[in-house]
Amino acid sequence: MDEKIKLFRAEREAWKKTEDGKKLDSLKGKRRRARKVLENIGAVDPTSRRAVRKAVINYVDEANQFLKEEDMKEEQGLIGDVDQEDGRMDTVGVEDDPSASHVAGSAAAGSAEQDDLKDRIKQMENIIAKCDEEIKLLEKEYKYFSSRVEKTGKFITGISKEIEEFKSVRKNRGDGMESEMIKVLILFDITIQAYHGGSLHGKDVQKLMSNAHEIFESFAEILTENMKEGCEYKKEEIEQVCKNYATLCILWDGAFSYASKINPTEEDVNMFERFVTAAVHVHIAMGLNVTPKVHMMWAHVLDQMKSFDGGLGNKREDWGEKQHQETSKTREQFRFTKDIQVRADAMAGLRQQESHPEVAAHGATVDADVCRGPRKDYASKEEERKKKRDEVRISTLKSWEEQATLANELIELS
Repeated sequence: MDEKIKLFRAEREAWKKTEDGKKLDSLKGKRRRARKVLENIGAVDPTSRRAVRKAVINYVDEANQFLKEEDMKEEQGLIGDVDQEDGRMDTVGVEDDPSASHVAGSAAAGSAEQDDLKDRIKQMENIIAKCDEEIKLLEKEYKYFSSRVEKTGKFITGISKEIEEFKSVRKNRGDGMESEMIKVLILFDITIQAYHGGSLHGKDVQKLMSNAHEIFESFAEILTENMKEGCEYKKEEIEQVCKNYATLCILWDGAFSYASKINPTEEDVNMFERFVTAAVHVHIAMGLNVTPKVHMMWAHVLDQMKSFDGGLGNKREDWGEKQHQETSKTREQFRFTKDIQVRADAMAGLRQQESHPEVAAHGATVDADVCRGPRKDYASKEEERKKKRDEVRISTLKSWEEQATLANELIELS
């Protein structure tokens, strides 16, 4: 919006520099000076006949000077420049004529002076009327540009005022809801990208699905605790929406997990079919788009798990992602090696050394010698999380299947 008003202002200023724009400024200056000449006669408060005569002579002198300057400008085709301080128009290249300062100075007071005064007043009024007529036509054209700037400026001012009012009404203690929700994602090492509209990368999506039961539960708490006065949704509705998204992510997580099995068993294939059936039905029920990936999971993956040798586990792109991570670490290690060829040879040599079978076997032997062995009744946090994750998957799947069975029974009864 700021760029738009800058464009409109530039167009307005460009018009002012055209011949019509310069003429409009010149006419306004001419009208302003003519009005000032008329006002001067009313500004004198004479207290005697002599003062009246002096005021009339001064007025006629000023009117004559003004008319002479305008005639000279018309003859020479000069455009006047408006003085912003007093509104006078100074003609470029035209000097005041001393002989014109007292044209009527020798006029005798009486009817001749009054007639001369009336004549000059009439001429001033005619000049002002003519200027008004020409200015009116030019201002119609100028108004097109100025009105766009004015309307845009008012719109921006109104929007800014509404934003300030919104902030004052919605102001809350502590951080906002969005900040609190981002903090939840950070706890699970999920990063919202600065580009691409704040979307998530593949690995971050996997983390979101893997921990959906905890993440969306926290989201529901944040949203309900920060409900504003006059909110369209009830607390129960917000909690249900978050629960629906958690269910969807958990079901898709289960489907992708079984689809990624290497050498899947018949049970793995059956579990995938159950998970993908539930995930697709929930996906569509929530009104989400059926993307090519959703179609592939629903219509093709099951057959591919059965027909492809070894299943689809080795067809994933995880190896490529892992290679990127390992290569980035190696590049960081040799970042100070300036010669490209030397750096490439060193990185390749290190990679060959680490992947050599004898080196790997020796490393495994050393690890076994120094290892104390598994601790009694000890389970790592990752193992506990995986166990809970599997339990949540199965319970979510069974809950959906029970609801679907109940719904089908009701349909049959009706």
